[in-house]
Amino acid sequence: MKNILLSVLIILCISCSESTSPKNVDEYLITSILEDIETDFNFGFIEEIMNHYHPNFLHNENNFADEYVIWEIRLLEYYEIEFYEIEISINDNFATAEFVMKLSSGEEFDIFNEPDDNGDISCFYYDLDEWKICGNNFSVKSY
Repeated sequence: MKNILLSVLIILCISCSESTSPKNVDEYLITSILEDIETDFNFGFIEEIMNHYHPNFLHNENNFADEYVIWEIRLLEYYEIEFYEIEISINDNFATAEFVMKLSSGEEFDIFNEPDDNGDISCFYYDLDEWKICGNNFSVKSY
């Protein structure tokens, strides 16, 4: 009985906390996508990376197929990716993730400040109960 009471108390405390606000949940979900991309990249799972993209992805002039090629090139040039200093801004069904992206190849690495340097992984759209990477020229009308 004590365990049940303790469990109920913990659940109530968690549900009342500010850390579970919708904004915090969305930030957590987007951060989780970036963490998934890190893992998938480090294992070379390009299909899994692309599962986080909206089918109508459009970033600058690049569509979904172009982005697939960009990931193929990244996988050829680098063996590890890391995201850190992640900050997320949410505006209705859209979000922008700002972060530092480190791509490593052997002892050498490249650092990118996103979304300023590339931005192709920084724009998100909430669609069908999940966040998807959409690109900076994504249009809901094109969907």
